Amino acid sequence: MSSPDTAYSLKLHYHIRWSSSSLLDWQSFASREEAEIAAKELVQENETYTIETATIGCKPCLEAFEQALRRQAAYDRTSTKAHRA
Repeated sequence: MSSPDTAYSLKLHYHIRWSSSSLLDWQSFASREEAEIAAKELVQENETYTIETATIGCKPCLEAFEQALRRQAAYDRTSTKAHRA
């Protein structure tokens, strides 16, 4: 299974859309087959899903990337303060 990769937002990739949510799952997959395998492992009883194709500018991938950047910046700030003390 692929880890979240913001590079996917720059090329063809796939997301799972769960029937319980109107949003795409944040995790991206390099192939439809990878997404299908993951969905089959994660699906809950009485839940359905579809595998959706995404391309450039994929909102879930871009949001995950921005969130990762914010976490890294916060970590860098606390790390720098700890080293100065």
